[in-house]
This record gives sequence, structure tokens and C-alpha cells, in this order.
Amino acid sequence: MNSVVVSEADARAMVRLVGETAAVATTSSYQKCRDFLLTGLCEMIDADAWAWALSRLDPESHQIYYLTNQVGGMETGQWTAVAAAVEHPSMKDASKAFGEALAEAKQAVTMSREEIDPNGFARQGELKEVWDRTGFDGMLMSGHPLDEESSSHIVIYRKMGSGSFSARQTQMAHIVLTEVSWLHAQGWPEDRGASIPKLSPRQRSVLIMLTGGHTRKEMASALEISENTVSGYVKGVYRHFNVHSQTELMRKFSGAYE
Repeated sequence: MNSVVVSEADARAMVRLVGETAAVATTSSYQKCRDFLLTGLCEMIDADAWAWALSRLDPESHQIYYLTNQVGGMETGQWTAVAAAVEHPSMKDASKAFGEALAEAKQAVTMSREEIDPNGFARQGELKEVWDRTGFDGMLMSGHPLDEESSSHIVIYRKMGSGSFSARQTQMAHIVLTEVSWLHAQGWPEDRGASIPKLSPRQRSVLIMLTGGHTRKEMASALEISENTVSGYVKGVYRHFNVHSQTELMRKFSGAYE
């Protein structure tokens, strides 16, 4: 990625986007700033959707855990499918290279899907079936460390059949996202998701969907389980965070959006 040279037009577009995002910040919330930045970046690199999350990185296994996503360009079914794919057991292998690169670099890392998953684990077996339901194929991931284990984490997607991101587009995303350090550092829950790895994989999927405002019916459809089973996971999440409703849970994590 470092050998790629962006054009003058690319450079001007990136400077303009970062500057306009800073201007938006003077009057708007972190949520609106992130939406403005990622919507503009997607237009710049021909992407279709994005997700911005707080992530936790296990220093030994390099497994990545996610908390409190903000998304753009996705329909409800796509987002719940993404949330289900993220917690699939095989995703650990499909994203391991990114976790290793982030742990080693200890600074911002941006990689394309082909760099993250050279062996194509996400395109095999059951994980392929789960991932195909998202409707996405091309992907970029960008991680920005906040401390030893937590990162501001952005994933940018392309619809199925739209092709992969080029090295130039990957570099453009990296440059833009590393120029907004203030947007990465602000607005996260106080503990930065320290307890998230203690939840089971199903509970983490349900947590992501709950904080995204999804119904139990939508969660059941995405996870291919009954609504009654979903209710059991929901109760476990509520107990873990000492809350009694979805509204209360969303309010608890509203720091990621305000």
C-alpha cells in the first residue's frame, strides 16, 4: 500500500473531506460526524456501505470482539446478517491476519479483504453461506488503536459483484481515516468494552443487534433461531450489563453516538 501514489485530484478530495468533517464537528454529534465522513469516503472510493465500531483485541489469540456499531448504507436484513457473520466461529480464522497486523503495528492499519483473508476462509463452508446473506463481497478494514486492547474499527463494504478495492482505494481510505484522530478517540463507553469478551458469541451478536435497535424477530431471523431462544440471550445480556430493557441498554452505550 505504501508504494501506491495517489493523484493530485485524490489528494484534494481527501483534504476537502477531512476539512468538511471538522466543520461538521463544530455543530454536530460524533454520530453525525462519522456518518458524514464515511458517506463521503464511500463516494470517493466507490463503496456501498460501512460500519464503525469499538473493538477489543485479544492479545494472545488476536480475535477481535465488537461493541456498539454505527452503520450506513445497509438495510436491516444486511446489518443483522453482518452481525451474525462477525460472531461465526470461522470468522476468527478469516480475520486473524488483521488482528496480528494491528497488534504488531500498534498504530493504524488498513487492509483489503484479500490481504486480511488470503486463504479465503470467509468464502468456505458455513461461513460463506452466512456471509452471502449480507449481500457484500469487497471489503476494507481499518483499525485505529485507542489503548493496548481497544481500537476504533471501520469496515467498508461493496455489494456482491462490484469487485475488490484497489491498492489506491485502500490507501485513500487509510489516509482519510488516519487524519481524524479526534473522531476515533471520542464518544466511546467509559470502559471501552472491557467486559465484552466475557459474553458468549451468541450474546455478543445479540448485543450488537440490540444496540442497533433491532427487534427480537429480526435477530431470530438473522441468527436462524427461535424468538424464544433470542429472548434467553437477551436476558443474559441484560443481566451482564445490569439493565432491564433494550432502551436502557442503548442508553448505557449512547456515549458511542453522542
